[in-house]
Amino acid sequence: IEALGPEFIRAVLLLSCGRPDLAALPLVELPESDPLVCFERARAAHSMGLPRIALLALQQFAQRAGGHHRIRRLHTAVFAAQMALACGEQEHALELLRAAPIRLIGGRPLILFAKLLADAGEVQEACALLRDNLERDPEHTRAAQLLTRLEHPTGDAHA
Repeated sequence: IEALGPEFIRAVLLLSCGRPDLAALPLVELPESDPLVCFERARAAHSMGLPRIALLALQQFAQRAGGHHRIRRLHTAVFAAQMALACGEQEHALELLRAAPIRLIGGRPLILFAKLLADAGEVQEACALLRDNLERDPEHTRAAQLLTRLEHPTGDAHA
């Protein structure tokens, strides 16, 4: 991070303080060859309500970083899938989550993945994913609820 200089550090701090508007220009001026710059550009774009730009920045991140990775508590594949969904690209979101190490992700992203699978007609795969998660985390009530809805549909099970 230090190699990117004080402008990068300042931009990250501005993002952390809720000022993506002030962080955007310094991030655009930094070299896009660095994956961290691409990641922080994605965060800024997302914070400004620009999911298409965030998705493009995350694609650049993956190209430069040799794939998607976990950064702090966020996996970039999940972030990219969320941005793809915000752009109306459900199939792209599903593709991104299929490639992610979902066993390491868990939680809400796992629920999102299961819902996308079910919406794509892959209910058995969604149920298997949820069962596997519940074996590791029996207290995950949202996974249990979704599994019940998928296994015992009454009306629209995917709503």
